[in-house]
Amino acid sequence: MRSLIDEVQVLHDELWEGNGEYRLLFEAISDAGAQEGSVADDMFMAALVIREMAREDRRNLWLAAKKLAEVRAALEHVLQRERSVRDNTDEPELDE
Repeated sequence: MRSLIDEVQVLHDELWEGNGEYRLLFEAISDAGAQEGSVADDMFMAALVIREMAREDRRNLWLAAKKLAEVRAALEHVLQRERSVRDNTDEPELDE
């Protein structure tokens, strides 16, 4: 069985690729640009979307039963992983 973080990663990736409204929840860099009024609320909504997807698809009732705070924490770990991978990729060198 995969961890909660791994399960959230799978659903996050699916939503990222196929749901423009979900992607909008991650565009804000400050509360002024947030979809729901604050970056924290946008993160909460993203966790809610993930949990609802797990419920609707009935693929992962274990994840669907988790508290939103747990799903949100797992999503934050997923996003940290993505940032870490992105930050550690080799930047192409510019020709001088």
